[in-house]
Amino acid sequence: MSVPRVLATHRACSGLCVVFGERAVAARDRFEGEGPDAANARLAVAAHIAELEAAGERVTTLSIHIQSRTDLPWADTTLRFAWEHGRRALVRTSALLPTALLETLRSTRAVLLLSLAHERVYLQRALLGQSAAPAASLLLQAQHSAALGIATGAVVGPLFPGVHDDEPALDRLLSHVAAAQIEQVRAVVGQLGAGRARALDDALGVGPQRASQALTRLRRAFKIEADTPMAGYRKLDARSQAVLLDGFRRRARTHGLMSEGCGCTAFCQLADTPRHYLPVLEADLFGARTGS
Repeated sequence: MSVPRVLATHRACSGLCVVFGERAVAARDRFEGEGPDAANARLAVAAHIAELEAAGERVTTLSIHIQSRTDLPWADTTLRFAWEHGRRALVRTSALLPTALLETLRSTRAVLLLSLAHERVYLQRALLGQSAAPAASLLLQAQHSAALGIATGAVVGPLFPGVHDDEPALDRLLSHVAAAQIEQVRAVVGQLGAGRARALDDALGVGPQRASQALTRLRRAFKIEADTPMAGYRKLDARSQAVLLDGFRRRARTHGLMSEGCGCTAFCQLADTPRHYLPVLEADLFGARTGS
C-alpha cells in the first residue's frame, strides 16, 4: 500500500500549493486498528496540511502527481479531502486514468494536467518513466475528460537541450495538444538525475545519427565530457533554461496555446469558483485514525 508525501510546495496566486506524490508504507507502520487504505491516505494529507497551517500558511491548492496505478487509491481520497475542505485540486498524470477517478475529478471540479514530454514513446518514457503512457493516448483521454466537463491543461517537459530544441519535433507535439482542444500549457525545464541520465543515454546513444547529435548537444549543455558517464545530479545554467523556455513559448503561441497563464504553477486560469475554505481541524486527524 502507499500514502502520499509532500514532494514540494509552491506559492500560488491565492496561497500555498502543496504537491503530493507516493510514499510506500510497510504494514507494520500502519496506524493501529486502521482499515482501508483511504484512512492512511486521508490522515497523511490532513497531517501535512495541519503542520503547514500551524506555521501560519494558508494551503489553498493540492497538486496530486500520479505516475502509476498504485497512486490511484490515495489520489481519489486526496481529491475528496480537497473538495470537503474548500481547496483547489490539480491532478498531474503521465498515466491513463480509470473512469472512476475521472468521475471523482468531475464531481470535485478538479483540474486535470497531462504530463507530455515527447511525441515518440521511447523518449516520453525516458523522460517520465517506463510507466508513462504515450502522449497520443494521453491526448485522447484529454478529449474524453473535456467531454465530461473537466478543465484540462498540459505540462510539457521536462525540457532538455538536444531533445526539445528540435523545433519540428516540438511543433508536432504542440500541434497534437492544440488538436486535443487543450488551450492552457506550461513548460518545465529538466534536471539530470542519475536515473534520467541513464535513460536518456540509452534512448539517444543508439540509432540514427540525429539521435547521436542530440546526445552530444545534451552532454555539452550539462558540461559532461563525451567519455564521462552521465551520473550524478546536474542542473542547466540560467541562460540555457531561458533559451529552452523562450523557444517553447514562441512555438506554443504559433499553435494558439496559452503558456503564460497567471504566472504561478497552479493553473489558476483553469480555477473554478472557490468553495468555502475550511481549515484542517484536530477532529479530521483523529477521525481518520479511529474511523469516526
